[in-house]
Amino acid sequence: MDEPDTISGTFYYQGGFRQLEIEITAGKISRIMKIIGKGRSTSISGAIFPGSVDPHVHFRDPGETSKEDFRTGSMAAVYGGTTAVIDMPNNVIPVDNFSIYMDKLAIVSRKTYVDFGLTSMFTGANSNILHRESVLIKIFMGDSTNSVPVGDISAKEIDALKEMKAPKVFHLEDGACLSEHAGREESLLDHDNYRPLVCEQKAFSAVKDLDIGRKIAAHCSSYSGDMKVGFDSLEVTPHH
Repeated sequence: MDEPDTISGTFYYQGGFRQLEIEITAGKISRIMKIIGKGRSTSISGAIFPGSVDPHVHFRDPGETSKEDFRTGSMAAVYGGTTAVIDMPNNVIPVDNFSIYMDKLAIVSRKTYVDFGLTSMFTGANSNILHRESVLIKIFMGDSTNSVPVGDISAKEIDALKEMKAPKVFHLEDGACLSEHAGREESLLDHDNYRPLVCEQKAFSAVKDLDIGRKIAAHCSSYSGDMKVGFDSLEVTPHH
């Protein structure tokens, strides 16, 4: 058996910075202690943080690999300190059934440098053909890139989705509201103006009481106390 490696330094651990040693055996952390004192030892200066998880990436693989694929996207993630990602389903080839999920899994498994999960897209009536191992189920309330907007969800589909363990991630923009404010986009400011806050608020109100299992609000552009009700977590990014 190979001798374990030991890394010593100032680690962010259990809510604070501590001088620790971490033992790594066969590529996995096996012990965390103040002093281990055995194995091949490496001392690292500076602050050492755990790897982060990005639960919302668009690596465009398969379908648009000229822009990015799982190899380049996951490589960039590693360099940024991210060691696990969850990929979204709204590609040119949307992940909206079991077969496409399996095809994508086979492709990206050969390319990735990080741990990953795949998301499937609910299109309104396809719960019976979604892969049961999907890490997340994405539901688009309004139009977005390569998506299928979903309005009212039938009781049958709600029950089926609720039985799936994967959390449901909602793209919160009301479709009718987006159509009402639509216009020709020639700048980022246009994009912002044509997707106003009221569309997000309408979508939130429509699904906050929906009994469909764990719910996540994707890339929220605003926040109010009301948003604490009905969702298990809220997702934000600086550019939204």
